[in-house]
Amino acid sequence: MRKFAASSQYRETYGREKMNWSNIIRFGFIAVLWLVLCYLLVTKSERIDFMVIFTIVASGIIVFVPLYKKYLKK
Repeated sequence: MRKFAASSQYRETYGREKMNWSNIIRFGFIAVLWLVLCYLLVTKSERIDFMVIFTIVASGIIVFVPLYKKYLKK
């Protein structure tokens, strides 16, 4: 029973990182890079159809959901 309490305490203490300035800068850099790539995708495509919109939404989910789970969700 003692091992379970120690492992849950370790997970609460070290499992999630807090948002400090380096993480905020990293998060901002990834967001700006993603926006630039989306801008390039929209401007270079001949027409905006379902596949372009789907690509933008899917890439946003792939990029931002793990970051949200790691840094913002408590």
